[in-house]
Amino acid sequence: MAEGHDEHFVALHSGFRLGKYELQAVLGQGGFGITYKAWDGELNRAVAIKEYLPSDVAVRIDGSTVRARSRNDQDSFQWGLERFLDEARALARFDHSGAVVRVYDYMQANGTAYMVMALVEGEPLSALYRREAPLPEERLKAIVLPVLDGLEDVHQAGFLHRDIKPANILMRANGQPVLIDFGAARQALGEKSRSITSVFTPGYAPFEQYTSSGKQGPWTDIYALAATLYHGVTGKVPPQATDRIREDAMEPAIRAGGGRYSVSFLAAIDAGLEVFENRRPQTVAQWRAMLTGDLAVPQPAVPPGTQAPMSAAMGPATGMAVSQAVPSQTAAKPRRRGLLAALGVVVLLVLAGGGYAAWTQIEAERVATEQRLQQEAEARAVAEKAAAELQARETARLQAEAAAKERAAAEARRLAEQEEARRKSEADARARAEADAKIRAETEARVRAELEAKRKAEEEARRKTEAEARRKAEEEAKKQAEAEAKAKAAAEEKARREAAARAPATPPQQAAAAGFAYAGTWRLVIECPNTPVTPFTDYPISVAGPTVTQSFYRDGKGQGSFAGDRFTYRFAFTGRGGASLRGNLSLSAQGATRFAGSGKVFGFDRGAGDRDCTAEMTKL
Repeated sequence: MAEGHDEHFVALHSGFRLGKYELQAVLGQGGFGITYKAWDGELNRAVAIKEYLPSDVAVRIDGSTVRARSRNDQDSFQWGLERFLDEARALARFDHSGAVVRVYDYMQANGTAYMVMALVEGEPLSALYRREAPLPEERLKAIVLPVLDGLEDVHQAGFLHRDIKPANILMRANGQPVLIDFGAARQALGEKSRSITSVFTPGYAPFEQYTSSGKQGPWTDIYALAATLYHGVTGKVPPQATDRIREDAMEPAIRAGGGRYSVSFLAAIDAGLEVFENRRPQTVAQWRAMLTGDLAVPQPAVPPGTQAPMSAAMGPATGMAVSQAVPSQTAAKPRRRGLLAALGVVVLLVLAGGGYAAWTQIEAERVATEQRLQQEAEARAVAEKAAAELQARETARLQAEAAAKERAAAEARRLAEQEEARRKSEADARARAEADAKIRAETEARVRAELEAKRKAEEEARRKTEAEARRKAEEEAKKQAEAEAKAKAAAEEKARREAAARAPATPPQQAAAAGFAYAGTWRLVIECPNTPVTPFTDYPISVAGPTVTQSFYRDGKGQGSFAGDRFTYRFAFTGRGGASLRGNLSLSAQGATRFAGSGKVFGFDRGAGDRDCTAEMTKL
């Protein structure tokens, strides 16, 4: 697993957010897109996210956005994007049995689309094959049958996988297989644009995937899965389907695995590997029944050029047993001789009185032989057409590469000429610059010397002026500080005297003072931020016992209570501007003569504001 951009320069960086998903690492990258490991922050689970980024028709810009490479590629890019979303919607609609990777979610972002899937932990079946193939029959069935169950759901939803191979089957630690990396949208875009690298893998892909005229269906995935089983039985990949058209050199599974596997199992593999799609099982259910032995595998038609015995026919009139071999079809002349021989047999059987049934059988075999020859001729024509198409594409690719190399060479020459001209221009510029620099250096040296002398004289005068200014400023600040200190001390002294005068101790209070530790007259100072008057409140409080009630400023009232070493106080009054102010304070003892604390005062800003304030209460 590669992290970030170390190996994947066009991938989104680790930590990139896609809605509720955070990308963590790149799991893989191909010509059709990039797969990331990500974290689902809402459900707290790891997921895999596939990003639609077909490199042949799209490019990433500004680090995240994906767009078509050119206007000519826009239609192909958009068409493939819609197929990608169709596939994601279809796979997200149903829950698989576990053998097909689960699609949780899909989305569009950054100009492209994303498919969110379950993160499957396991090793590819291809790695298991390299280590242990051939595998026993029961183990191979334990792999392929669950995959068939999930694949049947996919087929019923109207989609094909189109790229089944051992590398796309992950084996969990408990032995359960999981089919990953669907290629339906990728195949569709490749057929649309003719520029996307083929999604099929040689050896596992059937013949119909090599040509645009091939008819694809469930039998296409059956061929790939049969090739996967063949690999597990023989330990090697089957030959390419295109190489099997003219002369099939593949050893049948029923011969390669004979004696080690059941006949029905091997025959089912061979049936799934039929080159022509109409000879293969047409549905997953049909092929599954062949693999398990619940359905007999039909015997394949006799290939051209082989001899097959024909059942004896007994003439009822004569009691003679007549047999005839299927004629060789390797050349036109032997084929004509075979037909004449067959005609002779028919005449003899008719003369014998029991030849009608034998003639019917021979005629049916003749018709079947002609049909088989016609099918093979059509197959050869299709193969030759496919080969021609492949050759044309290869020629076009080579021509494009040659043109690209020529353009690259021309561009290299142009850049070399530009570089040579640039170097010459830079050399001339450096020579002129050096001459100019020498003149400027001499002039600047002379000017610097004059300016330095002038600067030193000005600096000396400035230092003297600043020193005198600092001395005067310090003397002025000292005088102002002393005056302010005296004024503050006088104001505080006046406030204490006024507070003491306003709240003389009454006889009952004096009597209570003997029994309550905090009895007496206290000075309450409240400081609130952003108030025009500081302090916000400076008011005397008379304490006779644990509960305090008294008037507070203009038409105000204050109530307080002592509880151990804590004092709480609530007050309300009308301010100078007419605002109704109220407050709640909580103070704790800091000794026998001082309480300190804080609280909120409400009613600022025309009654709507509140402020956090500090409070201090000292005994007078």
